[in-house]
Amino acid sequence: DLKFAALGEKLKPCACVRAVPFAGHAVVEECPSDVSELCLEVMGHSKQKQLTASPAKDSDVFQVTAGWTESIQLLLKAPLLLSRGDLMPQRCGILVIIQVQASSCKCYTGCGEIS
Repeated sequence: DLKFAALGEKLKPCACVRAVPFAGHAVVEECPSDVSELCLEVMGHSKQKQLTASPAKDSDVFQVTAGWTESIQLLLKAPLLLSRGDLMPQRCGILVIIQVQASSCKCYTGCGEIS
């Protein structure tokens, strides 16, 4: 999708951006093995070094201060056609919210979905 590819290009200076071949918008449902491998790669990198913001701009070190999860099941208004041809009538997974604090005392909160 051109919109998200352009967004990924903008994020490259401060984030690790990867494209998953043959995946559409529902990348977790369409390519779960690829997503799993990327998650393990990120976890491996975070264990090897401290999590830092873009080194070129600042040198904050981040510490996870809180985390929260909840199971979710959302019925879609219309089934989503996956790139492999299956219809997905609902999204099931876990909602994850993580809060981190930077060494500069700024707090950041992010959320995501694990299917």
